[in-house]
Amino acid sequence: MRHRAPILLVAASLALSLTLACGMPSAPGGGVMTIGAIAPLTGSSGTMGSGAKMGANLAAKEINSSGGILGRRLEIVFRDDEGNSSKAVQVAQELINNLRVRAILGPINTPNALAIAPILNDAKVINLTLSTGTATVDPVKFPYIFRAQYYAKQEAETMLKYFVDVKGFSKLAILADSTGYGQGGVAELTMQLKARGLTPVAVESYNPGDTDLTGQVARIVNAGAQGILAWGLGHDLAQAAKALTRLGSKVPMIGASGITMVGFRTLGGEAAKDHYGVYVRRFTFVSGGSKDSKAAEFVAKLDQEYGTSWDAQTVVSAPWYEMVYLYAEAVKRAGTDDPAKVKQELERMRDFPSRGIYTTYSFSPDNHNGFNGADLTVVYAAREKHGFYERPQDAP
Repeated sequence: MRHRAPILLVAASLALSLTLACGMPSAPGGGVMTIGAIAPLTGSSGTMGSGAKMGANLAAKEINSSGGILGRRLEIVFRDDEGNSSKAVQVAQELINNLRVRAILGPINTPNALAIAPILNDAKVINLTLSTGTATVDPVKFPYIFRAQYYAKQEAETMLKYFVDVKGFSKLAILADSTGYGQGGVAELTMQLKARGLTPVAVESYNPGDTDLTGQVARIVNAGAQGILAWGLGHDLAQAAKALTRLGSKVPMIGASGITMVGFRTLGGEAAKDHYGVYVRRFTFVSGGSKDSKAAEFVAKLDQEYGTSWDAQTVVSAPWYEMVYLYAEAVKRAGTDDPAKVKQELERMRDFPSRGIYTTYSFSPDNHNGFNGADLTVVYAAREKHGFYERPQDAP
């Protein structure tokens, strides 16, 4: 009995040393909270991925400087899906099976989001997606997937409000890429045109990467279109703008937000300057007018953190920034990062401003689309000034 006390003291000391050496938390709530992120970091959509990293990592840095989430340091692990659906599936499985993440941010590309949706949902992992395809978010089919971004229905409504209600066009054509992103846009536009008693005078498609869209554009012009409703990414739609110029046509094009990517203005040049796109109102300005103060503050933060030469879209960097805060808020309200409880708290959120720079988010058990459609407007797709786009005087 005389030797038991020293033995117990040695054992306790050894246990404490092992705990500290392994980096285990010495108090409840310590440690690291790891979440995954999937975005195109390379390839033709690489500027979207760079914007995603800028916004998300800035938010994580701010959160960690304020004590983390529930006392745990936030770590975001990015994986490159290369804008490819098969790659997106691969990295999603790696994040879930190897890193055991309980939440994944992204993807951005609609086909990739559709490809990984069943995987994320079966694993019961919280997914805050930035894809815009309507079908990627369905509370019944995919109850763990939420969208912190606008989506196709809202974009189509904004496009038609401008070309039909403001411009008075009744003869409209549709030009879209052949992917799920583009064809989802075709379905949405066709449905909303029908509701207005209109039928497109032409519907043309192209494959991503096509460098000559003269044939498609010529058929649209010959059909008597007053305007073109475009659904594709900027580098491809730049070819449509150049085709219109070659044909001597002044028919204007309005695109979903993909047209506002840097590739449209850099590849389209002078041919791109008078075409339109959809963008978030807070990152727009009217010529001679002021800019939203909180949006300008966010751009200044990006400048301070990453320098001033970035060319990422603010409709990517800003929602990724706010999305991290959105997830952090849900975890704090739940008191845990358990996906089932975080899901419940997200569904209870109403009019949540996050950081007040992008939109006001509202979810419910029946609605996992959090973006307020009133925060969308129309811009000149190639008239960008360091994260802000010029808005026509008559934009909705």
